[in-house]
Amino acid sequence: MSIPQSHDPISIKGRSDGVAIEIGAGDWPALIAQLDTRLSQAATFFRGGRVALNVGNRALVEAEVDQLQAVLHKYTLSLGMLRTASPRTFQSAVNMGLAASLDGANEEQQLEAMTVDSNLQMQSYFVFRGNLRSGQVLQRTESVLIIGDVNPGGQVISSGDIMIWGRLRGVAHAGAEGNAGAIIAAMLMTPSQLRIAGFVAVSPTQENEAEKYLLQRNPQRQAEIAYIVDEGLVVRPWHEARRGFRSVLLP
Repeated sequence: MSIPQSHDPISIKGRSDGVAIEIGAGDWPALIAQLDTRLSQAATFFRGGRVALNVGNRALVEAEVDQLQAVLHKYTLSLGMLRTASPRTFQSAVNMGLAASLDGANEEQQLEAMTVDSNLQMQSYFVFRGNLRSGQVLQRTESVLIIGDVNPGGQVISSGDIMIWGRLRGVAHAGAEGNAGAIIAAMLMTPSQLRIAGFVAVSPTQENEAEKYLLQRNPQRQAEIAYIVDEGLVVRPWHEARRGFRSVLLP
């Protein structure tokens, strides 16, 4: 079910797994009031549902996200996932412990991303400071540096490399658009799943004979790096891998 209105910045659609709401451009207080009105018109139909809420590239602080939750709770709706293209909104959701997904950067955001000078080229990096909890997804087209942990149930996806200045205990997918030369590095690597391009390695809790390396390895209390070699995904201590391994991230 959808509730279309011409030139309406708010889209509400009923799905088999809940409710999908998209909020477009406009004055924020007016949008909150309009969302309240729209939900009141279908309160019985949507009551008790879980909401996948997409706010686009709008930057929201915690208080504004809380306003959204208050409107949803008024109609016994719960926020299941907050989708956004704004790093600020994603950070607000993370700070509040909400399940959130940060979609890939648009051109303007890519220009704002931090850059590092390597021996091969200038690369664009998105830097995220904080921890990813279960249900939170950080997805970017550029390479990603996380200063924090990726906890079980959290995911980080990048078309480039992934560097984690912390613990990786969730899912990391580098080279998501097919770049088999991408790497994943973390200070402590005990992931539930590693993926580089089309190569996958899983944790010991997932019985898969084709992925023996992570099944048999003991976690190292040191920085490690995952990369593709001889058509397979391997994990090596950072100090060993840097010898002879060519990467824009390694001197």
